[in-house]
Amino acid sequence: MKDKYYYVLKDCLTHRENWANDQKNYLKFRGLIAEAKKRRFKENKLIFTIYSLIYLPIITLNFFQKIREHSQYHKALSEIEVLKEELNKYEVPQIKYRRKNAEN
Repeated sequence: MKDKYYYVLKDCLTHRENWANDQKNYLKFRGLIAEAKKRRFKENKLIFTIYSLIYLPIITLNFFQKIREHSQYHKALSEIEVLKEELNKYEVPQIKYRRKNAEN
């Protein structure tokens, strides 16, 4: 028998899966932006060095933000696994041993 908690878990699972898919796309897009920045400064190392020194605090903050985003993404993936395991507990039949001549 499924109670209200089952449906709350199921709803939470769908929201988490949607968020994880959106976050995966976002992280891929950020990777493309990083590749574009590398290509922009590929030919002129002097401008790249000056740019890096001027924007060092911002680059550092962006690095920490990137770490945080990856951490949140992997946290959501582990939450999805736990929610799926919890929902699978509801799929297991409650009565394990049933008489052969028992009526439904």
